[in-house]
Amino acid sequence: MATIFNRAIIGMAAILSLFLANGCIPLTPTPPASGEQQLPVMNDLVRDIEVAGEPVLFTTPLDATPDPMGETIYFTALGDQGNGVFSVPATGGQVSIVAIGDPLLTPQGLDISSDGTTLYVADSGAGQLFVIHLADSAIMPLSGSENSAPRGVEVMKENEADVIYFSGKNPADGQPAIMELSASGGALSVIAAGTPLIDPVGIAAGSSGALYVVDRGAAGVGSVLRVENGAVDTIAASVRTGQFPGAALNLDESALLISTLDAQKDSAQVLVTVLASGEQVIVNKVIAANNGAGGLHRAQATNTFAWADSTNSGRVYRVRLP
Repeated sequence: MATIFNRAIIGMAAILSLFLANGCIPLTPTPPASGEQQLPVMNDLVRDIEVAGEPVLFTTPLDATPDPMGETIYFTALGDQGNGVFSVPATGGQVSIVAIGDPLLTPQGLDISSDGTTLYVADSGAGQLFVIHLADSAIMPLSGSENSAPRGVEVMKENEADVIYFSGKNPADGQPAIMELSASGGALSVIAAGTPLIDPVGIAAGSSGALYVVDRGAAGVGSVLRVENGAVDTIAASVRTGQFPGAALNLDESALLISTLDAQKDSAQVLVTVLASGEQVIVNKVIAANNGAGGLHRAQATNTFAWADSTNSGRVYRVRLP
């Protein structure tokens, strides 16, 4: 089995199928974790999970994203000098301030452009998205995002141009919504709004056009939704989401990774769903020691992820798949 996990390229669905064939997971789909129901833990699905950033200069990280090659991690956090955006080498090292304070009020979600030069930051307190140019840390509001109370952000390259998908509130009526905007700003498009959305946060975009959203729901119990062709379907229900749940697809888009909490205790974990079959398992090695489930993003060119422990004195982690 170890030789299979050491292969450079292998889809998550293939791994799970192999485990299924060997009887490690029930042949019938396992329901989402809720109450007394528990999903199998398969920590061998990840290569490693390592601390990249210790809580120095910051206290509570919320969301984290790697650059396109997975070499640097950028993250939003509450900081000793104010709320802002920080960076750290993915292999660990000194934390640096990218931008802090005015005009940022409550930076939460973030993602990076496909060329690695620009960050897009969702600031729910300011009610809009901000653009940060990494060359000089210049910050500008993104036109078209005003009054959208953005939370989660995902940047997707489509037709040679970056597009921003984000969660927040429809500026027209204040309903919870999933929205789309050109990375250069402009007219805002509302993709989905209102029921069943309650408090959408983390978002992942697939190349097929499907969007995957983590909705915090009410009382800390939410759901994972797929938004496609105007329809909103539930992938997982009764999910303990934590403060700022994140979502990310693996590189071949065969599996969806969701940052969640254990169904019965405050312990961080990642819910992995194979999209073709609906099979679900849990990965919790290393991060189970944390009690906050924060943002999660994948590097655009590799199976390297960044994950945040969204608690006071929380850390930022690098996660790598085989």
